[in-house]
Amino acid sequence: MNESVVTAEELLKISGGYWRSNVLHAGIRLGVFEELAPDPTSARDLAERLNVDEDALCRLLTALVGMGLVHCSGTEFSSTETSRRFLARNSGESVASMIAHHSYLAESWSCLHESIRSGQPNREPASQSDSEARDAFLRGMFDQAMLVAPQLVRGIDISDRKTLLDIGGGPGTYSLHFCARNPQLEAIVFDLPTTQNVADSTIARFQMEDRVRFIGGDFLEDPIPSGCDTVWISHILHSFDDETCRKLLTKVMASLAPGGLLFVHDFILNNDRSGPPFPAMFSLNMLLATTGGRTYTATEFEAMLTDSGAHNVRRLPVVGPNDSGVFAATV
Repeated sequence: MNESVVTAEELLKISGGYWRSNVLHAGIRLGVFEELAPDPTSARDLAERLNVDEDALCRLLTALVGMGLVHCSGTEFSSTETSRRFLARNSGESVASMIAHHSYLAESWSCLHESIRSGQPNREPASQSDSEARDAFLRGMFDQAMLVAPQLVRGIDISDRKTLLDIGGGPGTYSLHFCARNPQLEAIVFDLPTTQNVADSTIARFQMEDRVRFIGGDFLEDPIPSGCDTVWISHILHSFDDETCRKLLTKVMASLAPGGLLFVHDFILNNDRSGPPFPAMFSLNMLLATTGGRTYTATEFEAMLTDSGAHNVRRLPVVGPNDSGVFAATV
């Protein structure tokens, strides 16, 4: 096998890459992009509005100019098209919340070596974090799902289905997109009660209160709503070890109506664990936050589903960003 050549210069770029990400994180968490979006402004005026140090803010803005995310003309700064579209929270295409979520992960990633030594996590899962971090996670999941859901939903035929249960569905983004594409469908988002405020606001934003509802509960400990003919589990299994995944899948299969369909969406490793890069990196992210969580190979997903009582297990020909995929199975 030929090894790719990585130069010393490239290694240094990789090593110092966190500088750029931290500049972006600071801009997001301080609200720089929302304040810049309407009109050009000076560093002094912006510092007053954000209640930050003027000189320090000017340095941050200069770095953002260098990254192509802010314009500078004389003493005034303004947003770029990219920052208006993707970094201002009031934009319909914003990924600001996901970037804010990434910023909360940065400290634990800086201590990755300690978790490698111990084999133990070094931060709390998002569901147990403080309200600000948890809100960033939930809204970040919405941002990401808004990019992925339209593509995935088009490749999944549930036109003959009536009720969808979205396990751990957070803000309910997938439920909303499935319902938008399938007018006969109603959906239940089943997640922790701490998720309900974000879910309710998202459902109201889509004006689907009559077709999508939230039920609070712990899918590992509490009874799962039964009788639905379709279950969707997106980016849940990577949070748990193999045994817990199998218990959850067995519980879900038992809740489905006869002839029910189960879909599992997650990042998928190659069977030989040669990659892809993002699922491999994400497995480390699970090490930092969970006891036993990791990414799984296609073969491992198939075995989990089959051993949990599923039939006709198959991988669908849909691929999401960062090498996510979907498995389908029937009761």
